[in-house]
Amino acid sequence: METTQKIKEDITFRCPVCGMNVFSYVLTAEDWLVSKEKFDIYVCQYCKLRITHPQPKIEKLSSYYESNNYVSHNEKATGLINRLFILARHFTVQIKVSIVKKYACGKILMDIGAGSGSFVAHAIKKGFEASGVEVNENARLFCQQHYGIELYPPSILKEFQPNKFDALTLWHVLEHISDFEQQIDLYHQLLRKKGVLILALPNFESYDAAYFKENWAAWDVPRHLWHFSPNQIQFLSNNKGFTLEKILPMMLDVYYISMLSFRNMSGKTKILTSIVLSTWWNLLALKSRRFSSLIYVLRKL
Repeated sequence: METTQKIKEDITFRCPVCGMNVFSYVLTAEDWLVSKEKFDIYVCQYCKLRITHPQPKIEKLSSYYESNNYVSHNEKATGLINRLFILARHFTVQIKVSIVKKYACGKILMDIGAGSGSFVAHAIKKGFEASGVEVNENARLFCQQHYGIELYPPSILKEFQPNKFDALTLWHVLEHISDFEQQIDLYHQLLRKKGVLILALPNFESYDAAYFKENWAAWDVPRHLWHFSPNQIQFLSNNKGFTLEKILPMMLDVYYISMLSFRNMSGKTKILTSIVLSTWWNLLALKSRRFSSLIYVLRKL
């Protein structure tokens, strides 16, 4: 088991979900967006968290986000797929705000990894006392210029008093955070009693992940350092002072991911095929819950 030994030799490494240190190789994925480098993905033999290995050092990680097609940091990306993504985002922010409104017990909201700020802006319009943090300076500048909203660097989170927020949201962000275990402890501290932590994450147990295998766009290595399914979120919830209250589907994600995945696989977007397959997978997932992406609502105990 040479590939397992490859990680075992790193004696400082342990699974951030369960604390174990036995991993096995799953597949090798490519960074299709920026570097074209290949990264291995391993699975924890206990909780089944999947990890990208090796993970870039913190000082180098930002270079893997330097692309005009990284649409989380702007709203001006070119290309058909990214234009469709941006169009869909204007619709999905409304759904996201409605979810927060349904599950949060108050109006004080912090969006972590706010990107270009579209969600924060819409939440403010809907009456939330919303703010956001974002690591990317260009995205913060875009939000200031486009929405007139100041986003803050993540370091500001440590300056808030405990029990400050009714809701914290991370829309496809947790998989990017190198020290997410420690960050979840911080989020628990920042939330009021019965406050909600809402996470949106790709689901490696989805139908599209099984179909595209190493070409699945939601591996998105090395920007995605970790890869989740409901089992790991349940584990984290139990160990970090939360209860996993609800799991909700993100049914539009599969269309975007499938188009990107077909492009990874064949060099062609295959829009019609993507639409047909994605619709079929969503229908199957209504029963199995194997959606491409899932939203988890965790309530502080």
